Amino acid sequence: MATLECTYRPQTRGRFSIVFIHGLGGDPRLTWMCDPKNEATFWPTWVGEDCNCDTWVLGYGAKISRWSDTAMALPTQGTSVLDRLDSEPELKGRPLVLVGHSLGGLVIKAAIIQPSTMKLQQYANLAGRVRGVVFIATPHNGSEIANAISFLKSARTNPQVGDLNADNPYLPILDYMFLGEFKWRGFHVRTFVETKPTHGIMVVKSGSADPHVPGEKPIPIEADHLSICKPENRREQIHISLVDFIRDCSIDAPPAEVADDQTLNLLRQQTTERDVIFLRVGKKRATYDWVLSDDTVEKAPFGEIWEKESKERAEARAKKLIRLGLMEPRGTEEVETSALGEALLAYDDARRKS
Repeated sequence: MATLECTYRPQTRGRFSIVFIHGLGGDPRLTWMCDPKNEATFWPTWVGEDCNCDTWVLGYGAKISRWSDTAMALPTQGTSVLDRLDSEPELKGRPLVLVGHSLGGLVIKAAIIQPSTMKLQQYANLAGRVRGVVFIATPHNGSEIANAISFLKSARTNPQVGDLNADNPYLPILDYMFLGEFKWRGFHVRTFVETKPTHGIMVVKSGSADPHVPGEKPIPIEADHLSICKPENRREQIHISLVDFIRDCSIDAPPAEVADDQTLNLLRQQTTERDVIFLRVGKKRATYDWVLSDDTVEKAPFGEIWEKESKERAEARAKKLIRLGLMEPRGTEEVETSALGEALLAYDDARRKS
């Protein structure tokens, strides 16, 4: 079961809510403390204070061995974490920055792709509110140490250990889907890489720690896999760089850069003229009935004739556009054109004029 705790609230709430997600065998609080007996060393609090943002820690089943506790496989864990974030009242409508250490970074990726890959449209709005993703020593291509642990049958390892195996076929698919979400949603990414071995073993090698996000170069940190997320003071590079990254994140996705012309052309081929009308009218948040009523729009832009649809047809059309990322749900009965939908409209306008 995923848990979520707010660990810092500024007097005046800042632009983002920041959520820290621990890794395999980690703990919601101890993962981020260089001295587990001293609360003053709790890193998320420092980040919240320096960015004037509320900070949260998310916990989930991440035990290495089933002798300690059971844990869900990575895709299932992604859905669980997604739901916990989406159902938190204090995070409703808030732009998010997600910070993941080790396996926590993979959990973030699995959560972000769920609305598109699993057609979980109730979470599309949350995925669209992610404005920053931070990977700290995340094994995007797996870890050799996970392979070794998996061979120890006496350890009765949980499924997540297998998810981290270097030969896990799910990881390349997760990479591909995450890069697609990055391209469409336009969020920011920052990557930190360990450079020192842990007990003589390099847990996540530099090649595996690179998510291969266009324009993002991993930042090497003089720390091992366990200490990289436990800075001893605010002068350490990872703290300064993370705070700078959060300050530079934009709240809204830039519609013009959400997708290139090739992607927009493919999307336009999958949408009808009536879909485009829906997107134009849906630029203002509205209920399905309002968007599709005869009274609201007698004649759509560019001379298309507006014909009223049943609520069932309207909901089906809305779900199709949400699935394509062109609209986002606002509650249970309302929809609104997304940043990608705005980009498609601009592309359609330019095509009509040419």
